[in-house]
Amino acid sequence: MKKLMEKQMKITPYVMLVSYVATSIVTSVSAAGMPAEMDGYPSTVNEQCQFNPEWITSPSLATEVAKSGKDDAGKPESTFCDFYQFSLQSFIYLMSTDPKTNEPYFYSLSDYPMYRYDDTNDSCLETSPSLKNIGMLSASINQAADNATIYDQQNNVVYYSVQFSQPLCQAQPVGNLPAETLELKMAWKVLQPNDPIDQYIHIKKKLNVTVATTPVSSSPTEELTLGLMGLHLVQSTPAHPEMIWTTFEHVESVPDCYPNPKRLDIDYAFAKKECVVKMFEADFDSPNCAFNHAPFQPEQHGKSSAICRVYPQGSDVTNVLYYQNSQGEHYPSPSKYQQNISAIKQLNRHIETQAWGRLSALQYFIIGGSIWQNDINVDSDVEDNLRGSLENANTLLETTVQGPLPVTNKQTVNCFGCHYYAPNQTATIITSGDYPRKLSHIFSSLHKTSANGENLITPHDFSQ
Repeated sequence: MKKLMEKQMKITPYVMLVSYVATSIVTSVSAAGMPAEMDGYPSTVNEQCQFNPEWITSPSLATEVAKSGKDDAGKPESTFCDFYQFSLQSFIYLMSTDPKTNEPYFYSLSDYPMYRYDDTNDSCLETSPSLKNIGMLSASINQAADNATIYDQQNNVVYYSVQFSQPLCQAQPVGNLPAETLELKMAWKVLQPNDPIDQYIHIKKKLNVTVATTPVSSSPTEELTLGLMGLHLVQSTPAHPEMIWTTFEHVESVPDCYPNPKRLDIDYAFAKKECVVKMFEADFDSPNCAFNHAPFQPEQHGKSSAICRVYPQGSDVTNVLYYQNSQGEHYPSPSKYQQNISAIKQLNRHIETQAWGRLSALQYFIIGGSIWQNDINVDSDVEDNLRGSLENANTLLETTVQGPLPVTNKQTVNCFGCHYYAPNQTATIITSGDYPRKLSHIFSSLHKTSANGENLITPHDFSQ
């Protein structure tokens, strides 16, 4: 564990903190019965998390999480696998081709309007029916958490775009957001002529670029071919108004911070192979390989970033909350850690081996993790109530905060660290506490201003 901490200290201060917390936890509870098998692949999880081929042949948006398991009283309940199947089905649908338009479903701006990053344009007034036909893509460049900016190996900045379900345009800022609310935040890299375009979900657009909330005059004047490298798919259901927060990443995006020794010869989009080798050898002295450090920069060309995935499957094996609640009561075997990584790994293997046909680019994506609430009558500050990947983060959307945030003072940080869920108030800005909090960071600023003209973007919106 000491060696582990030394490596993490070099990667990012946030990871150093989470490692320290985790080390203390393991030391304090191991005598009380921490599962001995926690660092191995779960041999006691018999559940087979299956891939439904109809998700490809007859794509449809998932509308509710199945309940294929049973609770202690024998009543139906959703398994970890059910949640991941739900999100994967929706992801495939959004990327699938609509036979009516011959375009991906997420291209439909009448169903999924595009969020306008600048301060002046109403996000609900788009008149074009298709992403293909809009004049420019509204994009931001400083969305890798807390205004961080990241660059690929060709020194091009990563662009971010957001789309959302159309009913949000008519929703009122009280009570709950509409059932089946969907938000899609995507990270794009500029594809090069030698990039295998069939391995990417891609678009070709001119860009209207925003830094923070300020449009920049240096937006590219030519069309750019952009490849999708990572995304958050956030979706609510009648049974889960807190929204299910799932992350997907391109397999060639970044390595794990503890790299697979069989993949040391790969040049990742955001990690040069020489840096991956140095990381594997615990050599962190090179200034060109400062992993997961991404300060705010307004330029669209800069020094290439070095990024790695701190927690594969968004799960820290040493986090005690996978094994017991805060009162020290142990969960039955298999642990929630085992159930979580088992479902993700099984579905990721299915993704890799499916006959995708026209959707061949999807075989190059993995599920990075997901998180949701166990009891929707409890707010998201109660960490015992969180399920799924307790360290859920997208490496391109939360690059610098793959660990505890100082502002939260929590043991772990995940989507609910910045997106606050309050029962029956998912559309409301919660003003109690040290700063305003809300579940959706874009909902209150879709129309940009309130009735009295005040901007509704709050200071603690780490990312839109």
